[in-house]
Amino acid sequence: MAGLATELYNDFISQDMQDTWKLCGFWIFLCWITSVLSNNYSQVDKLWSITPWGYVWLYVLKSEGDKRLLWMGFVSTLWGIRLT
Repeated sequence: MAGLATELYNDFISQDMQDTWKLCGFWIFLCWITSVLSNNYSQVDKLWSITPWGYVWLYVLKSEGDKRLLWMGFVSTLWGIRLT
């Protein structure tokens, strides 16, 4: 049981997961500061179509040239552009 707990713990604190949480915190902070400055609290709706790009490209850059991830980055970017 201790081996499984250690493995799960290591998965959750991996560098990729930490970077994902940092990016999530950045989006949260960006929405909050923009809503405070503009007195418009629907900033999440504006970022909804572009935030997936950030997550996908984070993993594309970490993949060291994985062609599938690169393709997913381009497709998700095109889809996000279409939504905005």
